[in-house]
Amino acid sequence: DKFCTGPCKSGYFCNPGSSSPTENSCDRADYFCPEGTSNPIKVDRGYYSIPISNQDDFFQTNQHSQNANKVNQTICDPGYWCRDGVRRPCSEGGYY
Repeated sequence: DKFCTGPCKSGYFCNPGSSSPTENSCDRADYFCPEGTSNPIKVDRGYYSIPISNQDDFFQTNQHSQNANKVNQTICDPGYWCRDGVRRPCSEGGYY
């Protein structure tokens, strides 16, 4: 249709009939939404979600906001455990 002008933006999902590229926020930690998502994608076991803001800075500082819109997932780092899209450090005396 000539009136449907483009894909939904990264960090958002657009159901059929959406009128905005930012119709629905993808802000749950256990889901992520790359560009063009119509339904949020569940984060795989052993992975955590990555927020939309400053993806490059995120990897350098390891900051994670559970309320930010999510655009991708990445595998859990050594020394951390990941469940439901959230990365947590292993407790003292433990490892993963």
